[in-house]
Amino acid sequence: MQSAARPTTALRPSRGALCVRAAQSLTGKVVSTATPKTVVVEVDRFPPHPLYAKRSRKTTRYQAHDETAMAGLGDIVMLSPCPPKSKTNRFYVAEIVKKELN
Repeated sequence: MQSAARPTTALRPSRGALCVRAAQSLTGKVVSTATPKTVVVEVDRFPPHPLYAKRSRKTTRYQAHDETAMAGLGDIVMLSPCPPKSKTNRFYVAEIVKKELN
């Protein structure tokens, strides 16, 4: 009989375990400013195909909090993660990288 309980492998990480970390910042283009203090930003990424390794464009739309409402349509902005502001709002506009000339 075993008297001492041994930790299971589920509780401790295995050797060479992969550690996944969330993105620290995202850069994308503002496509909508319809709601107050919120902008919709499209972020493009180019992941490789798992088998053929060809890269293709994948676009994701994020809603971001813009307290000062300085970001306009077409601006390139940098997003940073923050605690949830609403159901879909998990980022805030950290800085405007490039203003769109109107």
